[in-house]
Amino acid sequence: MSKKLIFFVKDFIVGGVEQVLVTTLNELSAQGYEILVVWSGYLEKNHLYKQINPSIKQLDSNDIWHLVGENKPKNRFKKLIYFFKKNLNLYLLRNIGKYIPDFESYDYLIDFKNGSSKVCDIKSYSHQKKIVWIHGAFSRFLKKNKFKTYKLLSYDKIVCLTESFKRQLVFRFPSAQNKVWVIRNPFDIEAIQKKAIESNAELKKYQPYFLHVGRVCADKDIQTMLNAYKDFYEKTKSSINLVLLGNGDLFEYYKNQVKQWGLEDKIFLLGNKSNPFQWMKNAEALILSSFNEGLPTVLIEGQICQTLVISSDCEDGPNEILENGDSGILFKVSNAQMLSEILQRYQNKKIDKAKYINKATQHMNRFDKSEFITKVNDLLGD
Repeated sequence: MSKKLIFFVKDFIVGGVEQVLVTTLNELSAQGYEILVVWSGYLEKNHLYKQINPSIKQLDSNDIWHLVGENKPKNRFKKLIYFFKKNLNLYLLRNIGKYIPDFESYDYLIDFKNGSSKVCDIKSYSHQKKIVWIHGAFSRFLKKNKFKTYKLLSYDKIVCLTESFKRQLVFRFPSAQNKVWVIRNPFDIEAIQKKAIESNAELKKYQPYFLHVGRVCADKDIQTMLNAYKDFYEKTKSSINLVLLGNGDLFEYYKNQVKQWGLEDKIFLLGNKSNPFQWMKNAEALILSSFNEGLPTVLIEGQICQTLVISSDCEDGPNEILENGDSGILFKVSNAQMLSEILQRYQNKKIDKAKYINKATQHMNRFDKSEFITKVNDLLGD
């Protein structure tokens, strides 16, 4: 008899965690797990959402409480209403089992986004185990998460994405030693490579280009990347453009900044694209400039697309993915000058692009979905 799982997800927009969630749900469903997803916050029915296997059951808790799931508004009064609804939703979530048919038959309750759905507080049956999935860097997790540490330790199992996170967590909380599992995000390598070689006439007008893919928000430290590219262009007058794919709350701010710089014909903010892999495959390099990350999917996707990857050496994932700089180039966090110099070296053909790509290709199987399934089967069979 297959195990039954409930995934609790606070919000769903477009991003790396959401892409991992969709892949995880579909892979586990294909393995025979019976799955229910409970959305407990803002739900955007975008192109990622539409990729979820229709056989997977879904429930929006907002429909139960008759609350409206919405993105955080800017209006001060609406913000108060938003936070009231959000906290009320989490409070009511404790009794969500009353609204789920056959709730007792489910084996695992899984909080997939850093404990944000507070699954630890849900009234459950004694045989049901609770899992929390942590996607961020360890220091950021301690700083940003609202629920107390003892709440984290109350879960039966803790899944993190990197060995670095596990070491830091166990060092800080030795009692968590036997609860922590390192499971890297799953990637359908073959599917990504097929999508990467699909033709795309649109991107040709921007070539050659450096590329950033991700949310346009503060955590990604896009300012450093823009400053680095501006410096690079002023010194080289290079024909290589900079393309940013993704949306976020700072999208218009950066677009206006580019306009003020007079670089609208060199730096392009294009919003979300349903197939970013085509853009990765055809980029001169993929750049990530974040302050912190968990296991950034975009770096792995870039390597799968056989693209040179350049990343800030932030916690926790880039160093682990890029193997201490052997399969990609690392620069210090917020160091625009260092990134500019890397781009200049690339322009002057002083970077052996093939060397980094070949090294990344050799170790790509560590991110394959088959490795992920093996570890998750161990997690759920334990």
